[in-house]
Amino acid sequence: MRCSAWCSRRAKAAAIAAGGVRAVGIRFRGSRPDAPPGWGDAASIALAVSLAFFFGYSLTLIPLLRAGIALKAAVGIALVADTLSIATMELVDNAILLLWPGAMDAYLDDALFWIALAIALAVAWGPTFLVNRALIRRGKGHALAHAAHGHGH
Repeated sequence: MRCSAWCSRRAKAAAIAAGGVRAVGIRFRGSRPDAPPGWGDAASIALAVSLAFFFGYSLTLIPLLRAGIALKAAVGIALVADTLSIATMELVDNAILLLWPGAMDAYLDDALFWIALAIALAVAWGPTFLVNRALIRRGKGHALAHAAHGHGH
């Protein structure tokens, strides 16, 4: 698999994990499905974005650490490799969900919840793929991570 496609899939996996905040936080009717009662869109998105970065960096750190790279060096590589990619995915994904009428207020048992989430992630994949491809062509992004753990493609 080409690295740019693989890297975009990793960014998408991180975004799905963050989107999972919306899905995992099962709530009772009468409260938002993706956050504790009383949380607004901003807090909900902040939590989702934080988790996207956490899981995205983790998906890069694990193979680096397994390859014997020191934690400090691995963290540096992960930050450089993933930050722009995850930021792009989250910016597009959350913008779509904010602009989609009712998407942020949909419940887990509403089709709108799942349709909006799936479409937002699918649309966000495109710009994220382009960002990753541009970074890799310049020897940046996941090109650094792959070179560090012996998959220099």
